[in-house]
Amino acid sequence: VIKNKRITFVDTNENSYQSSLYIGSPIYIDNRLKAVLIFHISNNNISKIMNFREGYAKTQKDYLIGRDNIIKNNSLNCYSIHTNKNSNLDKIINQCDNEATKDAFEGHTGEKTFLKYNKRVLSAYTPLKLNKDLDWVILSEIDEDEVLLIPNKIKNTIITDSIIFILLIIAMIGILIHQMLKDRKVEISKAKEINKNLKAINNELKQSGYEVKLENEKLEIRVDEEIKKNEYQKELLFQQSKMASMGEMIGNIAHQWRQPLNALSGLILWINMKQSMKQLREEDMIVFKEKSNTIIQKMSSTIDDFRNFFSPNKTIEIFSVNSAVDEAIKFIEDSFLINNITIVKEFNTTKEIKNYKNELIQVLLNIFNNSKDAIKEQNIENGLVTITLYETDKTIIIKIQDNGGGIKQDIIDRVFEPYFTTKFKSDGTGIGLYMSKMIIEESMNGKIKLENVKNGVLTTIELNLN
Repeated sequence: VIKNKRITFVDTNENSYQSSLYIGSPIYIDNRLKAVLIFHISNNNISKIMNFREGYAKTQKDYLIGRDNIIKNNSLNCYSIHTNKNSNLDKIINQCDNEATKDAFEGHTGEKTFLKYNKRVLSAYTPLKLNKDLDWVILSEIDEDEVLLIPNKIKNTIITDSIIFILLIIAMIGILIHQMLKDRKVEISKAKEINKNLKAINNELKQSGYEVKLENEKLEIRVDEEIKKNEYQKELLFQQSKMASMGEMIGNIAHQWRQPLNALSGLILWINMKQSMKQLREEDMIVFKEKSNTIIQKMSSTIDDFRNFFSPNKTIEIFSVNSAVDEAIKFIEDSFLINNITIVKEFNTTKEIKNYKNELIQVLLNIFNNSKDAIKEQNIENGLVTITLYETDKTIIIKIQDNGGGIKQDIIDRVFEPYFTTKFKSDGTGIGLYMSKMIIEESMNGKIKLENVKNGVLTTIELNLN
């Protein structure tokens, strides 16, 4: 103190070999040194200051470290090694994150993650520099498992609730389809009852000369029944195709939800870290609220798209073909991304048509899924699907080309037959392209064809503008 002529800090007592803090201050009267005032803070008092707070976690350890890498205090979970003369040989390298300590002595404040006893540990550190004599570091450690305990529970709860929600949607769709089939059976039952009554009337009128008339009526009933039977079978095929598409859609939804779920988990971890480090501010909570709400709205939008696509209502509407193609792409883009398949769009028209939008989306999904399956089956590393859109005087043309290797020439003319498939029986139903042809040519009054091109298949859909 006399030499420095200022307040001086000394952090070691070489006589007692115990960690202590000495603060000396010179006292001048009339510019003459009259005395030296010395304060002594023992190791126990330093420890009380370090531990005078609430909220200690089970695995949390706090350290006050000197430039010599020796612990200067007793932590709640890590007691000071300064208890005897030999303690000066025990270094912090055996107990704390040495890299974090080194970084702090270089004047940095930050966080690190390191392995300690085969466990991941989070380390937060900051330099503590008092005057020119005292150069210490504050270091706090906690097991990563303890920090992630609550976020992991929340993440698992979200995933479980999402699965239950999807299963409920599937059950509701199944009940709806069952009710539709039940109504069809009631209509057929009524037709049979009418036929039975007509037969009874025919037997009563045979004696009155109306045999020919009754036979004609009977024939008309049989024709009506065959028509209804044919329509019923077509409806069953349509619903079967819809269910196959639903299976693909559920997989696509799982892909679309994985990224927002990971983002939500990251936000929860970030806010928990802020809270554990007592750095949580009101601005952080506002950011957390806004970002979480954005993610949840995106997930909700995915469910709305799924519900609208499988709506039982079949209505004609005015829509742009561009929007229908974009909606179909939105359903499968994550699945394409996982399989390294690139989508290239070349839209050269914005015209609108009046037709069945949902049915067109279903046809596009069938074609996209066929392209994806072909590219996967051929193990093509860089899959490519090109979608071209343009108009003529009376039509809009949609061309979809892939590099999935094409279809064998001897069977390409059969791909639109019902229950014909180029896949293994366990992988395909054989009704996708058949239903696509029925939808385009019978429901939408358009045309569809497939042809082999270089390295793949080209599908052409032609729809009337008027």
